Amino acid sequence: MAEWLVPRGGKNLGIVVQIYGPLAEWLGMGLQNLVRRFNSGTDLMYTVYILESCDSKRHYIGQTNNMSLRLSRYNNGEVRSTKAYAPWKILYTEEYDTRSGAVSREKALKRMKGGIQFKKVIQGCG
Repeated sequence: MAEWLVPRGGKNLGIVVQIYGPLAEWLGMGLQNLVRRFNSGTDLMYTVYILESCDSKRHYIGQTNNMSLRLSRYNNGEVRSTKAYAPWKILYTEEYDTRSGAVSREKALKRMKGGIQFKKVIQGCG
């Protein structure tokens, strides 16, 4: 079980988050990130990313609100679709204020994958 008391500005808001089971640690890391951003007064940001396999030079496109956790899961073989090509490195990122904006950009990048525009993006020209 993982439990967090959500404070803000030195005051207890009375919000307690409890998580049980094997996902407690994984979900807890995401909750800690949300609490940290909530307490710092910054908005939650979403990252669109392009990863490159260090071995096969394959590319993977996605979006997340916790890049370090996501990359760690890929490199530890916890994601079925990417574990055969681990380890991965971050090749390119973009930040968005909303998840819908990030998802739209992710889809646009996936549509152009393999083409000239995609190559320009990963080379830093687009």
